Amino acid sequence: MAGWIALLLPLLIYVLTLDGTIFTNGIDASIIGTQYALWKFGSFSIGTPQNLLINTVDYGVYQGKAYSAIAPGTALLSYPFASIGFILSGSKLRLPGPAQVADELFLAIAASIAVYSFYRICRLYADDKVSLLLALVMAFGTPVWPFTTIVFENSLSLMFSVIAVYFVLKSAMNPQGIRLPLAGGLSLGLASFVEYAAGLFVVPLAVFEWYRTRSWRNLTVFVSAFLIGPIANAVYNFILFRNPLIFPEQLKSGTAQPVGGLLSAFNIWSAPIHMLYYLMSPYRGVLFLAPILVFGLFALYLNWSSVWMQSESLLFLSLFCLVLVFYSAWSDWAGGLAYGPRFLTTAVPYMLIPLAPFLSNNNGGRWWALTLGLFVYSSFIQGAGALTSAFSVYGDWTTFQPLALNLSWLLQGKIDSWWILWNGLNGTLSPLVFEGGVYLLIWTVVLLLAKRPATAPT
Repeated sequence: MAGWIALLLPLLIYVLTLDGTIFTNGIDASIIGTQYALWKFGSFSIGTPQNLLINTVDYGVYQGKAYSAIAPGTALLSYPFASIGFILSGSKLRLPGPAQVADELFLAIAASIAVYSFYRICRLYADDKVSLLLALVMAFGTPVWPFTTIVFENSLSLMFSVIAVYFVLKSAMNPQGIRLPLAGGLSLGLASFVEYAAGLFVVPLAVFEWYRTRSWRNLTVFVSAFLIGPIANAVYNFILFRNPLIFPEQLKSGTAQPVGGLLSAFNIWSAPIHMLYYLMSPYRGVLFLAPILVFGLFALYLNWSSVWMQSESLLFLSLFCLVLVFYSAWSDWAGGLAYGPRFLTTAVPYMLIPLAPFLSNNNGGRWWALTLGLFVYSSFIQGAGALTSAFSVYGDWTTFQPLALNLSWLLQGKIDSWWILWNGLNGTLSPLVFEGGVYLLIWTVVLLLAKRPATAPT
């Protein structure tokens, strides 16, 4: 039952809070523009710089044609859903419209599967109650929620990468056979086809696989299976640009150099201050926007005293740090108009998993009260972005976006849920009732979980 709740409750809330009106000229436009080009013209080109199919800034130019600057996985894997949207739109590109919501539905399903897979990871270290509680924390108390309501590739990357980590952890516990490392490698490869940064996970996961199993066969299978992602990216690059080493992002910056153009988008010297902003600033810091994640890092530190958790703790810390450092060095580290730290979405699970053994060993008392209090606050802040808009206002490091815009919209009932807008209910009492109902449902389930005694992990 707990597993079904971990899958279906997030899916229900995600579907009800999908964005139905707000559309930008960023990643969402780039992805849907590529899908429409495939639908209408059988081409990956979204036009020319002078005549784009869709208004977007996330494109690069090669031989006079414009192409999406985003990794191709999301556009291709969600294409069947987008196609239904184009059919409902009379083969026209209507934005916002059915194609947008269809893509968002696909990504909501992916995010719900990611939450369920996270629940399965937690079950390796805790009972079903603790695991379900943490699954709901991930689903509603972190950036996963707001960025599942829009067309954004991280929900899909999150699903594949969490599945990969689950299979590797299971392989470490049961090193017999190649099925688990094979599945883990394939999943991580697909994650890298959706989000390039996810491919970095191959290093700590490969080291962990070998360290725990001491099996060169398992390591070889895992890495070989992972290569499906880089090979798919290379084939896509070759088809479009006649060079497997030219990535779309390089063309966005006006270059076509195999390496130089891509590396120029990073500045390692600015990474430390951006890392600090991601952790502690009101603008992007998890301390202000999702403090439950900071508690997870604290639990990771406490778990280090347990010898049997040290290798897992090091793995989770390395996965989190890879994402943190990669995007802190990125030229667009803040993510534009994003509500909070959107680029940390892929790192969210590895900040929370350490809470599973910690809460199991500290049933009841102040740690549980602290967990619930941090979750209520975190879910309220993240819900403000999910219910109003995952896009907010620009600001400096001191800007607190909920106060600057989203909480005001929330209190006014100005939400962007597709079914409310399409039925003309915005501006009535219905949005406020809906907002209260969503929060009440989430918090009631979590509080009921907190009342049931925990059992030892099995």
